[in-house]
Parts: sequence; C-alpha cells; structure tokens
Amino acid sequence: MVENFGRKLTLIFFLLGTSLALLFFKSPPFTLGLDLQGGTRLTLQIDFDQAERDGVISENDDRLQLLGQMIGIFRERIDPNGVLEPIIRAEGSDRIIIELPGVANTGDSAAESLLADPLDTAGDTIVLVEGAEEFPAEGGVIRIDAEDIRYSQRVENQLIGLNRGVQNTQIAGHQPNATVRLISSNAIRNAIENLGSMSFVITAEPSDLENVAPATDLQAERTRVTEWLTANENGTLADYNTLPYEQGGSHPAIDWYAAKDDPLAPAPLAERLVPTLVQPELDNEDYVFTGEDLARAYPSQDQTGRAAVGFEFKTGRKGDFADFTEDYTNRALTIILNGNVESSANINGSLPGSGIIQGQFTMEYVDSLVKVLRTGSLKIKPTVMSEERVGATLGAEYVRIGFLSSLIAILIVITFVIVYYRRLGVFTAIGLTSTLVMLLGALSFMNATLTLPGVAGIILTVGMAVDANILIFDRIREEMDNGRNIKQASKNGFSRAAVTIFDANITTLITAVILFIVGTGPVKGFAVTLIAGVLTSMFAALVIVKVLVHKALEGGVKSIPMGRWFVEASYSFMRHKQKALAGSVLAIIAGLALFISLPDKTKLSIDFLGGATMQIRTAQPESVERIRELISEIPGDIGNSEVKPILADSDGEDTYSSFRIAFKTEGVESDGEDAAVSFKDQVSEYLGSVLLTEPILVSIDANNAATVDLRFSEAHQAAEVQAAIADAGLIDPVVTADAGVGSFTLTGGVVSGLSEADVASRLRTAFNEAGGYTLAESIPDYSEVSGQVVGELRDKAILAILISLFAIVMYIRVRFAEYSYGIAAVAAVTHDVLITLGVLSIFMATGLVQVEISVALIAAFLTIIGYSLNDTIVLFDRVRENLPRMETDLETILDASINVTLSRTVLTSLTTFIAVVVLLLFNLGTGNVLEGFALTMVIGVLIGTYSSIYIASPVLLYLEKRAAAKRAAQPATVQTT
Repeated sequence: MVENFGRKLTLIFFLLGTSLALLFFKSPPFTLGLDLQGGTRLTLQIDFDQAERDGVISENDDRLQLLGQMIGIFRERIDPNGVLEPIIRAEGSDRIIIELPGVANTGDSAAESLLADPLDTAGDTIVLVEGAEEFPAEGGVIRIDAEDIRYSQRVENQLIGLNRGVQNTQIAGHQPNATVRLISSNAIRNAIENLGSMSFVITAEPSDLENVAPATDLQAERTRVTEWLTANENGTLADYNTLPYEQGGSHPAIDWYAAKDDPLAPAPLAERLVPTLVQPELDNEDYVFTGEDLARAYPSQDQTGRAAVGFEFKTGRKGDFADFTEDYTNRALTIILNGNVESSANINGSLPGSGIIQGQFTMEYVDSLVKVLRTGSLKIKPTVMSEERVGATLGAEYVRIGFLSSLIAILIVITFVIVYYRRLGVFTAIGLTSTLVMLLGALSFMNATLTLPGVAGIILTVGMAVDANILIFDRIREEMDNGRNIKQASKNGFSRAAVTIFDANITTLITAVILFIVGTGPVKGFAVTLIAGVLTSMFAALVIVKVLVHKALEGGVKSIPMGRWFVEASYSFMRHKQKALAGSVLAIIAGLALFISLPDKTKLSIDFLGGATMQIRTAQPESVERIRELISEIPGDIGNSEVKPILADSDGEDTYSSFRIAFKTEGVESDGEDAAVSFKDQVSEYLGSVLLTEPILVSIDANNAATVDLRFSEAHQAAEVQAAIADAGLIDPVVTADAGVGSFTLTGGVVSGLSEADVASRLRTAFNEAGGYTLAESIPDYSEVSGQVVGELRDKAILAILISLFAIVMYIRVRFAEYSYGIAAVAAVTHDVLITLGVLSIFMATGLVQVEISVALIAAFLTIIGYSLNDTIVLFDRVRENLPRMETDLETILDASINVTLSRTVLTSLTTFIAVVVLLLFNLGTGNVLEGFALTMVIGVLIGTYSSIYIASPVLLYLEKRAAAKRAAQPATVQTT
C-alpha cells in the first residue's frame, strides 16, 4: 500500500526531528506576542514643517496621507512576512507608535562579554575583553550592571556611539570585568531610521566644468564648499547643494556628498567630499536613476567574496542604464544612499541593467539594506522620540486560562477520535500530534510571534486536521461495506480520499497564498500560519497515518472497527431548500441592519476605530491586576482599557510605578483638549487611591527631621540629586534611590519654623535652578491614536479576499468543468461571513459576550472562510463522483451525496465544535481576546456546516437548472456534409 516505504519513513523522522530540535534547542523557540509578554514601544516624530522648509515636501502634500504611507513602509520593513505581530498606528498628526513583541530582550542566547577598561559616567567608548564578534556591528542595546546603553556601531572589539542610560536606567560608572550583555540589536531601529533614498550618479572630474557657466574649476569648488562648511557649523551638504550659487551654494553642475568615515581613523568632512554630476542638467533626463527604478535587491558577493548588495533595474529602465553606463565608460559610478556615498566603482563597459553595491559590508548590514531597498524610500527621516518597555496586555491569569483551555480542547478532540475510531483513532492522535509538532516547528523556523489567539488558531487547525483522517477512514469503511478485503479497502480508501483532500485543501492554499501576496500585516501573518497548517496536516494524514496503517496491516491486523454514526442516513435535504434560502436571506438582512445600526465604538475595536492612550504614575509600586481592577470600575470606554505596565518602573516584584492605558473614544478628534481633560478627570477620580499626588511629599517630625519622597519623570543618580539640593536649606541631607525609575527618599534636618510646604517649595526652586529635572506627574502623557487596521492594510485585506474568491471560482471551474460549483462555494462562504457577523451583532448589542471587530476577529473570519470552503468542496467532490454513476436528476444526486458524506460532516463539525466550545467556556466572562474569538468560531462552525447543505447545494442546483434551460432554449444546429 505504501511505495518507497523507507524514504517516507526517513522523511517523517527528518521533519519531526527538525521540528523538535527547533522547539527544544532554539532559545527561545518563539517570540511571545505583546499580549503574552509585552515588548518595546517606540514613539517616532515626523517633522513635516522642517521637511517642507527643506523642500522635501510641498505645502500641498497631504500630511496624513504621507503618515499612512510611512506606516505601510515601516510595516513591510519590520514584518515582511507578517509573522511578528507588531502594532503600528498613528498618534496625532505627526507621530507613529510602533510596539514590537519582545524585541527589547533577546533572552539567554544574547551575546555576552566583559568590560576591558573602566567606564565612567561620561565614557563614550566600550572596550570588550573577548567575544566582540557576537555583538551586532550595526549597533544594539547592552546592559552593564543595572545600566542599559545603546551603541551605534561595533568596530573590532570596541562599541562606539554610546547613548547612556536608555530605558530610563541609571547612568553609573562600571569597573573592568563587569559583564556586558546584549539585550537587543539595532535591526529594527536601523530599518525604521533608514530613509532608503538611493541615486546612481557619475563622479565629477575637472574637465566636466571647463565649458559650463559660471566659469570655475573643481579645486575652486572644493575650496568653496570647505569654506562654507567651516563658516556654517550646523550646515549640511544637503543645505549647501540646495543653496543658490549666487548665495554661496554649490555650482549648478555638481552636487557634493560625503564618503563614509572610518571609525578607527576618523577624517574631517572636508577630506571626504565627493563631487558628482547633476543630472539631467548636463546630459539626458533618462539618466536620472533612483531606488524607485529598482526591480529587486538581493544579497550578493563582490569579486573577493565579501558581502555585497545586488540590484536589478525595472524592465523599462534597463535600456537607459545600459546606455548611461556605455556613455560614461571609464568614469566612476557613485551610489548615494541616504545622502552619503555608499559605493563607487569604475564603469568598464555597458551594464545591462544590473550590478552590485560593494564596500566593507557585514552580512547583517547587507540584509538590512536589502530589506530597506525592497520596501521603498522615505521622504522624511523619522526621529525616535522615546523607547520604553511595556508589559503584557493580558494578565497572567488570562494567559493561564487561554493555554489551559487550548490544551483541554485538543485532549478532548484526541480522546473522541480514539473512542470513535479505536485503532485508527490512535493513528489519528499520532498524526494530529505530528501535525502540531511540525506546525510549531515551522513557525519557530520562520521566527513567528505567538499570540494567545495564535495559540487558539493552532489548536483550531489541529481540530480541523481531523477532517482529512475522517475522509480517509469513511472511504475505507465504504470500501469494506462494498465487500473489499481490509488491505484493498485501505488502499482504495487512501487513494480516493486523497483526491478530495487535495481539492479541499488546495482551495484553502490558494486563499492563503493570495492573502500572503496581496495582504499585509496580520492578514499576511495569518496566511503564513494557514499555509503551514494545511501542508503539515495533509502530510500527517496522507503520509504518517498511511504509514501507520500500512505497518498495522503488515503486522497481521485483520479488522478495523469504527463507529457508524449516520452511515445509513437517508434524508431529503433538498425538500427544504426554499425555506432554508428564504430564512438565510432574512437573517442576513436583519443581521446587517443591526450591525450597521450599532455605534462604531460598540462594534469596532481600537484596532479599527482608534482612540487614546495615557500614561499614569502611581505613588507606590502597584500590581497590574490592581490597576486593571480599578480601571474596570470606570464607566464607558475606559473601563475596557488595555493596561500595560512600563517595565523600567518595576521594583522587581511584579509591581510597577508606571502604566500605559489604551482605550477607545468617540469623537476624540473633534473634542481635542476637552476630551483629554474629561478622560484624565475620570482616571484621576477612580484611581485616586493609587495615583501619585505630589512629586515632592514632605513630612517633618517633632524633632525637625524631614523625610521627603521625590519622584522624577526620568532617571537620575542619587549623588546628582543630592548635589542639586545643596542650597535648599536642609541640614545634612542624604538622598537614597528607591525602587522604580526616578524615585528617591531624602532625609535631613530642617530649620525650626519651616513648614512642609516651605521645604517642598525650596526643593522645587533648587531643581528648577539646577536644570534637567522634571518632576513626575500622575498623568504625564495623553495622546490620540489612530486604528492600525486602516488605509492600506484594510484595503489590501479586502482586495486579497476578493482575489482569492475569484481564484477559487477559477480553480473549481478547472477541476469540476463548471463555473456553477465555484460560484455556489463562494455564495456559501459569503453567507457564512454575513450570518456570523449578524449573530455577533446581537452579542455586541446586548453585551452578553465581550466581542468586537478586531485583528483577532479578522483571523477568525478568515478561518471560517477556509472551513466553509473545505466542507463545501468535500460535498461537491462526491457530487462530481456520483454524477456519471447515478442516472437521475441533480436534486436526487445532491441528496444522495449529502447523505453519504453526512457521517464525515457530522464528525468533522463535532471535533472542531468541541475545540472552540471548550475555548469559549473557559474564557467566557474574562473579557480577553479569546472570548470573542471563540464565540465567532462557534458560530462559524455551525453556520459553515449548515451552508454546505442548504446554501451551496441549492445554489448549485439553481445554476445548473438555469444552464440546462438555456441550452434547451437554443435552436438545434444541423450539420450538413
């Protein structure tokens, strides 16, 4: 029954072994999502006004549109495969918020070394003892003792370009042999801050200026630019190139750029100046080449084997580039990236539209540059305003419930198939476990981020994977009922079921591939998981389970007992088709009407609607659960807020002094400052018992001894704070650092007669005069945020779904030789989505279950589409098989096909239903994301089963009857000879 048994066994062990190795030896096997472990929150500032002054944009450019374009570029750079699950949204009109799961901490596998030389508080270079090659050359964040330090570049064993005390950690001195540990790389920041602006130009030579007005020579121009840079310390070459010649700027025939500096032997800018010809003023406007003309960029190597970047121009520009390089043969071609000379090489002859960018590149830099070039260029370079680590969205209890419910769901499914299919059920359990291992291994290989809905989706995939086994076993049972011996029945069962399994899964794969190609963000991430799930489940059913059955038969097994639910079914389903169709139409209309009538903030999550975010500061460290409990008592939208702790303000005991709250708002854009005041007032009222009241809290006892609690918004050293209050009038003051960033206790004596208010006033004056001290506020930050599922992401998701549905129709047309089958399948899918949306609207309106349209629900709807298609294709495959064998009308064939596949339909629906009901029951009332996700899937499974019978089949019947009537109405043609 199994050909090439040895090869298949080897392949099975290889895939399972590789998957297990990734899961057990890769550290960590997955990056947990923002909901499970938190991550890093970056706030980017986009200076549109400066860009307009620089001529980069015009006053007519739509700034919000530019902001949306930048968000799209960032999403492609950071998460090209859609598996990292970042949150990227606009904040106000000129900021972008990026939250990255776990990127702030690379875990135990991070690079580690020792400090070779002492590092004082003003040190700007770190020298490592050994292991420097493990630290990224393009920069990162390291930790020495309790201080986090960002470095911009590694040169040999030195870390240079230091930014001390990041993540609000205390700047301190460090002794030799102190541990230096990498906690994050600069890959994400490099991808964000890289403009990706590229141009291909010719290096100017003295002869280029001989016959060009105004009369000058290259050396004079070099002296001119050098003098200008000396006179304008804050001026840049970009400023000089745009300045008119009459006002002291560059000659109109040339632009000036700077070659890269050598970190080990830095040279003045004047010595690194490179003049380039301005195009098209000198020659041909077709010779202007930028990054926008590239068709692709890819990692390559130069002649010496060093890492380089390969590039190829678009088809329409290859001829121009060939002409360009031919005209400038034996001249130097200079490649400018982000305003700097990246590479320069002699043109030896005509280049047919491609080449390489070479230099002293590391592989990390090449990979980063390729990613940037593939995603397009930014007009404006963003500035990273702040970077903070935030904790998990979900509480530990919710995470525990989510994982427990998922585990119980899969155990129940496995138990059920073993009870029903007995020996074959054990084989199914092994196949399902293998599917789970290979799926998780594939996601680990792709560095996917695992969220709680993702965990549930994986369990759901395993639940649906039972379907392939059920199809095979039902076919085996049919063959045995028809008198085949057990070996022949098994062989026929696998071969005949394989056709149906292929058709059912290939439609899902078509959907997934198109979602991946066209979609972006979470839609693309869902597609990756779906593709991995479909392929692993098919392999498990058609290879692993087949091998197990083969070995059992070879071992002498004489019978394969199994349950026989609905095997003898004989129902007249099509008799009720008109009532079912009418009921569905009415349900869709009523559901859509209810959904449309609901306010946006009732039915849409912050992912779609946008809202606001605020940071709060507590008087003492508090647990996340305590803050969530207080927030939940606030009426309205704030009561359902996401609460994330800011990890830098932790006392090390799962309590924190700062939290970030995100919540939906309605009309926040029109209300502006009034809305901010209203929300702040509500938070202040309900959290008054824990919020910071005064940043300087003084208490004086009867002996004139003062104890002062000091709270600053940023990190300081205790010695610095003590020096700042030297003239505040306190006697022998002593400052000690407390838990949490910017928290200190001051003790000392006071002059008799001074009140607590007097001491607080003197301290405020001292900090103001010292400068650099910002006293903490209870709500230091409030800002509006846009939804993340907007603009390009939303439009591409819709486009991807529409294209995939069209592709499914075309595929089914090829496989079934009729359009009607594909149209009927799409009609059933559309029905399922609309009915599910209508039922969810009831729960949204009543509040019985916490559910709203969110990124997690997008994944749920896409899963429903795949489930419904799978169910319908299985039925249609049996119809296609019965058509030539049954000499009767299509309606009777449809009834017979539904009845013969009813056992499979019920069993598949039941196993999937069990999985999602367990998820729902465990998460009901928790308010977490799995509550709405599981409810959506419960509805979708029920509706998907119903629609295959009562929507897809009647629609197919109607279309086929209509086609037959058209054929009958056409006049007969008579052939003559």
